[in-house]
Amino acid sequence: MIDQRNLDAIKAAVVASPIFYIVETYFFNDWEFLKFLLAAMLVDWVWGFSLAWKNRTISEEGFQKFGKKLAEYGTLLILGHIMLNARSGGEPIAAFKYFTTTIHGYLLVREAISILDKIALVSPKLVPKWLLEKLKTYRDTGKIDSNSDERN
Repeated sequence: MIDQRNLDAIKAAVVASPIFYIVETYFFNDWEFLKFLLAAMLVDWVWGFSLAWKNRTISEEGFQKFGKKLAEYGTLLILGHIMLNARSGGEPIAAFKYFTTTIHGYLLVREAISILDKIALVSPKLVPKWLLEKLKTYRDTGKIDSNSDERN
């Protein structure tokens, strides 16, 4: 005999299954990548919060920025999933094959730069200025500036 808790769980599964199917099919299904991105975002947030705490500049604005980042990143992840899984005539669109990988790489590089930037504020000698400048140039322009090989 099925008790009430098991019956409630079965009802919830029946309702949730089509929702999860739709989400994974049309919105997002790369949960493995999401774990890495969220880990990088958490490390970035901890460094940012600790700096704000140290400088006594904790504000609601900082938390709003994090919420905005979650919305922006989520939108990019959904867009990447749509581009990767879109079909024309039942076949994947070849031109979009690397679109999701590019978005994933961009998001991780962006988080890495943010973390290194915060570490450089705490310990300037730990992160060379030239490296941070090159990474920021890459983030902002998508180009590697090979003319400025000065090491500060």
